[in-house]
Amino acid sequence: MAAMLVNRPAIVESFYAALIMGSPPANVNTRYTAPEIAEILTDCDAGAIIFEASAREQVRAAVTSRDRPIVLLEAGSPEYHTAITSPPPPERELSPKDHILWYTGGTTGRPKGVVWEVDTHYRMLWEVIKPDRRPPDPVDLARGGSRPAPTTLPASPMAHGTAMGLALNALNGGGTTVLHEQSSFDAAATLALIEQHRVRVLGIVGDAYARPLLAELDTGRWAGRISSLSAISSSGAVWSPEVRAALRTHLPNISLIDNFGSTEALVSRDVDGKGFSARAGLVVIAEDGSLVTPGSGQVGVIATSGRLPIGYLNDPVKTAAAFREVDGVRYLVIGDDAMVNDDGTIKILGRGNACINTGGEKVWPEEVEIVVRDHPAIEDAAIVGVPDPKWGQAVTGVIHTSGEVSDAELDAHCRALLTPYKCPKKWIRVDHVPRTYVGKPDYRAIHEQAEKAFSVPAATTPPTAASTAIDPTAADIKEP
Repeated sequence: MAAMLVNRPAIVESFYAALIMGSPPANVNTRYTAPEIAEILTDCDAGAIIFEASAREQVRAAVTSRDRPIVLLEAGSPEYHTAITSPPPPERELSPKDHILWYTGGTTGRPKGVVWEVDTHYRMLWEVIKPDRRPPDPVDLARGGSRPAPTTLPASPMAHGTAMGLALNALNGGGTTVLHEQSSFDAAATLALIEQHRVRVLGIVGDAYARPLLAELDTGRWAGRISSLSAISSSGAVWSPEVRAALRTHLPNISLIDNFGSTEALVSRDVDGKGFSARAGLVVIAEDGSLVTPGSGQVGVIATSGRLPIGYLNDPVKTAAAFREVDGVRYLVIGDDAMVNDDGTIKILGRGNACINTGGEKVWPEEVEIVVRDHPAIEDAAIVGVPDPKWGQAVTGVIHTSGEVSDAELDAHCRALLTPYKCPKKWIRVDHVPRTYVGKPDYRAIHEQAEKAFSVPAATTPPTAASTAIDPTAADIKEP
């Protein structure tokens, strides 16, 4: 059963209802067009979809050519209320091996359906926050009236696995989940919910959410009003150090947790800027399939073992590429390039598929984005490589400014903090930097903006990499 819903009770109701019926719940982005909806419904062979009234026409258009009948249920409609108040379906024996289906955001390609077993998913979520404790039985908690989990507010869309995971952790632990039902993020409304419901944990997506929160806190209206808040947890996008530091001036006593991972797995957490602490089983895998040796200078891809999904629905090729066995251990390859330092710490370089090859040097966008966003005139920024006849790819900054700033000023700012070849050679000013519905940079749209602005043919033969750039300021992950 598919759900195309904003953060309202129906998204949680439909999730648990699907599991009770033995139908894997599947998420659908609320901003998808009819062809994109149709692709997911076909991929997961959905027998029903619950959707928002605003998506009525797209959903109807998506199912017109389906061979298999599908139930259409509009959230909030009389039919929906009839459905949820109808007698329950016949009881079935629930199995820990029942499936949950999470579709990735598809920011760099077609969304993939990540298949989880229910019990593995539940244990993975619990171990994220309490790795040394056995997860409780939710039924026993409910019967005993115990509520050990904190009141939680996932501010980002729960159609994304991270936000839903935060909500499920609270509910499975006997806690409360507060829902922000608006279709787009509203910092003032979020803070009001924290105050009203005494929220303890807030979930966000990097600077895209943190900067509006900071601007609202800067007004001074919330001083002393959100004292219940004990932690802000971010995942899915860069949460820059300067924004975290600015939040700390307003909220000095809370934990700021920056998570690193993907829909398939959480890899690491940075609590209060102390650096990423790795989960057990974190490694770097070389191109030949072996484990990277500490201090070798070799670049590989980050991978993790432990509680992992089964694979990708209907895609054995991508499953085989992402889930690999090394020395008898099954690993999930996350997709970020990294190296292993002499002391065994792991240095994250950035997404390999976003890496820019400029004049034979490698540049990872995330590092440059953090520096560019640190300039006071920059509201938002993304870094991409555009075809260039001299460099193969030219590092290009796509920026949304909040004030006047020249290219020369930006160049000087970057050169003070970065090796020259990492500094953008070109700048594009836009009204807004394209982002996905959960706040991640939409690199496909950003590339289109950049290539449209600079219609320069790519070099016939890109330069051969003379060396691999290793960023001395990149995030280090300490192995346990």
